[in-house]
Amino acid sequence: MHLNKNNLNEAKQRSMGSMGWLAAARSAWHISRDPYTEVEAARILSSVKQNNAEDGGGIRFYIRSDEENQPVLDWDPEPLKQNAEQVLADLHQKRQDNLFPKRQSKNSDIANDDESNFLKELLADGPMLVTDVKQECNEAGMSWDAIKRRKKVLGIKGYKEKKFQGNWSWELDANEEESRMLLSEFV
Repeated sequence: MHLNKNNLNEAKQRSMGSMGWLAAARSAWHISRDPYTEVEAARILSSVKQNNAEDGGGIRFYIRSDEENQPVLDWDPEPLKQNAEQVLADLHQKRQDNLFPKRQSKNSDIANDDESNFLKELLADGPMLVTDVKQECNEAGMSWDAIKRRKKVLGIKGYKEKKFQGNWSWELDANEEESRMLLSEFV
């Protein structure tokens, strides 16, 4: 079940889409971070609705990787008394109190990887046609999708030479590049 952002509603009313999907189901479950432990890999599978059994609580599990880097779920044998309603309320409170550690932005890693450095080098001399950028990237063996993701992170501007016709070009935004250089001095 995917939730909307309205924390004031009960768990049944927070499901996205038509309420009919939830109403038609015999049971509905919700997976969320575990607000009762500091272990980041801990999750809770909690009951939202039960038509065919007693409305129980939930169960905790942990996500880890095995030797071959495949995901493995380790289930906690002790059931939880909290249902989805209580888990979501406690999770919301913990988020309000900023008790979850902030995840580091991946943008800082992306800004200094091989694709980003290649793109910065390519556009260092000024604007370049997107078709030429794409061709250079293909020749260098780089994924075009990876390059497009870095466009935003690096502050690269795209523009068309003429309004209705003409070619698209990319160029490094001078202000963005200067601010990144200043930030890198302090990091």
